[in-house]
Formats: sequence, structure tokens, C-alpha cells
Amino acid sequence: MATQTLPPDFLAALETLCDRLDDTEVTWAVTASTNLALRGIPVEPGDIDVMTDGPGAEVIERRLEEYVESGVARSRSVEHRIASDFGMLDIGGVRVEIMGDVEHLVDGEWVSTADIATNREFVGVDGHDVPVMALEREREGYRELGRDQRAELVDAHCGGET
Repeated sequence: MATQTLPPDFLAALETLCDRLDDTEVTWAVTASTNLALRGIPVEPGDIDVMTDGPGAEVIERRLEEYVESGVARSRSVEHRIASDFGMLDIGGVRVEIMGDVEHLVDGEWVSTADIATNREFVGVDGHDVPVMALEREREGYRELGRDQRAELVDAHCGGET
């Protein structure tokens, strides 16, 4: 699958993430619009969303401490139907959102999202293997959050198969 060209500042931020998180201490993956753009799906990401577990969120915050805009803390939004250990970074002007132990509000219940390690793939970007969530899991997540239009965009790009 062809990748879409991201702006240079996004590529630089992804490179920083890959360089600082290139080991087995933390399992992480790029998710949401940046993941879709990396797969060639026509979206314009406004930020980079990084999904991990709770301890991973703390590792990411520690490893990228000079970029921290807001420290990792538990956040829950009923309106957006998502909860996570949430923090924000600013890497070269690019907003990076850290999300650990993500839960979606589905049918009135908070449910954990899929295991990252078994639902991630790697996309080559400028000599780095960037971990990204599998498109099938992205589609499921969009459906859980009621973002059917985004799920349909993934389907259309993948011909219904991910």
C-alpha cells in the first residue's frame, strides 16, 4: 500500500519517536489520522496519536521529557467516548498525544481496546520502521466511537478488506 507524504515536521517528529522509543521497554503504535495518512488514505492529520499501555505512557513521557506540554494523567471524555492515560508533547511544533490503556465507551460500558502488540504493523518511513495500528483495528475503533464516516473511509481505501 502506498504511503502519503507527510509534512516535513511530522516526519521529523516520527523520527524522534522512533529514535527515542526503539527498544522493548515500551510497546507503542501510531494510530488515528497519521496512521491512515501513512497508509495512503487521504486525510490531513492535525497531530500524531501514540497508543501504548499505562506503563508505556510513563516511559514515553520520561524519554521525551523536554517535549512535554502536559504530563500523563488519567483522562475520560464521555462526549468523545474515550478514556486513557493522556499526555501531550510538542515535537518541533507537532502535537503528539500519548494515550495509554485506552478504553472506549461502547453501549454504556468502558471497554479496553485491542492489545497493541498483536494489533500493530510496521510502515517504512525514511529509513525507520514506524509501528502503526492495524487498519482492521482502526476501523473497529472508529465504529466503537461512532465515527462511521471515518470507518467507511478505511473500508473504501482497502476495498472492504484490511
